[in-house]
Amino acid sequence: MAERKTRTGGFSLLEVLIALVVLSVGLLGLAALQATGLRSSSSALQRNQAVLFASDMADRMRANREGLQFFEDNTPVSFGDGADIGCSDRLENGAEVAAQACSSNELAQQAVFDWAQAMADTPHTGTVTVVAGVTNQFRIQVQWADRGAAGTQTFETDVQF
Repeated sequence: MAERKTRTGGFSLLEVLIALVVLSVGLLGLAALQATGLRSSSSALQRNQAVLFASDMADRMRANREGLQFFEDNTPVSFGDGADIGCSDRLENGAEVAAQACSSNELAQQAVFDWAQAMADTPHTGTVTVVAGVTNQFRIQVQWADRGAAGTQTFETDVQF
């Protein structure tokens, strides 16, 4: 009698390789999805910070309406236009130093300086410009370089006092 060969069940090497390729493609897709999510999250954070910085400057201007003439020479006011005059409380060598009395123009300069200090550790920059032809209307613009998008991103808002 002839002996019959019995096949044992199991995976062949080819089936295992195909399963690994399918699994690898799926994991690469998952990694790409994660990277896109991180990029979008970073972009959203940058835009949110820009909105907060613009709102901060609008609040500083609203609090010092007498100092609005500091911004009204039809040229954009940027970081370099501010000055630390001492109109804000601050810490020196661990001790609190009280703010000195300042004019409204000096308060506006201090506000621009403080605004720049708030943005110092971020990729943001900002300007305040008068909107031509409208009394007490200003355009606050915050710009930043976003890794997730090409070029410079900009957030603008107009405020009127």
